[in-house]
Amino acid sequence: MVKIAAAAWVVLGVLCATMPALAAEVRVMTDRPDHATSLYTIYPGLAQVETGVSFLRHTSGDSPVRRFATEGVVRVGVTETTEVSLGGEFLIRERSDEQTTTGFGDMILAGKWRIGEDEGWRPALGVLPFIKFPTASRTKRLGSGRVDFGTILAAGKDLPGDLHVDVNVGLGAVDQPEDPGGLFFRKTVAASFSWTLTDKISPFWEIFYESRDRPDGHHNEGTDFGVIVTLNRRLALDLGVEFGIGGANPNWVLRTGFSVLLGSLPN
Repeated sequence: MVKIAAAAWVVLGVLCATMPALAAEVRVMTDRPDHATSLYTIYPGLAQVETGVSFLRHTSGDSPVRRFATEGVVRVGVTETTEVSLGGEFLIRERSDEQTTTGFGDMILAGKWRIGEDEGWRPALGVLPFIKFPTASRTKRLGSGRVDFGTILAAGKDLPGDLHVDVNVGLGAVDQPEDPGGLFFRKTVAASFSWTLTDKISPFWEIFYESRDRPDGHHNEGTDFGVIVTLNRRLALDLGVEFGIGGANPNWVLRTGFSVLLGSLPN
C-alpha cells in the first residue's frame, strides 16, 4: 500500500505543477473519496461520473481479509439546489485464507436537496434521502439481499483561512434477513474538513462513526485523509487513505479515482 500511495502522490504532484489556474465557474466538484457528502449540487442539465477503486485489508477476525472493489456513481443536476444519483460497487473481490469471493455490489439511488445557503453565520443545510437495492449476492455474503433506506441531514460551512467543513448525520433502516427480521436502525456521523490550498489542490481530513447494522454487529470508527486535484473544469483526481480507530473497522483502506463533468458547460 505504501508504494502505491507514494507513486500516486508523485503523479499528482507533477500534474499540479503543470496545470494552469482555474477561474471561479461551473466545474467538477466531487464527493469522492471520503464518507461525508457535500451540499454542492451538479449544475442543472449536466451529469457527473465519479469512479475509482478501493483496496482494503481487515485483520480483526479469525482470517485476514483483503478486498478489492471498483466503485462509481452518476450524478445528474435537476435544479440549482437538487440532484439525483445512482451508484455502487460494480465489482467486488474478497480474498481470505479459506476462500476467494467475486461478485457485484449493491446499488444506491439517492437524492440531494439543498434547502439553505451558506450565508453569514448560517451554514448551508440539506437533506439526502437514499434507497439501497440488493443487487449484491447474499449467498456470497456480499450483501443482505434486502432493501434498505434512510436519509442524511447535511450541513456545510466555509471557514476562515480557505477552510470548509461538511457534517453529515444519518439514519438508515436496515432490513434484517435473519429471524426475527424487521428493521434495525443504523446511525452514522461524519465530519470532513477541507482546505483550498490552491484553486486546484484541496487536501482533506475526516473522522466518522457508524453504528452496528444488525443486533449482533459492531460499530465502526475511523479517520481518513487525502487530496483532490482539479485538473480542469471537467476532470478531477482523488486519493484517500482510511484507518480504523475503533470497533470493527478495517486496518486500512486505500481509495483513488477520478470524476468527470459531462454536458455543455455554461460560459
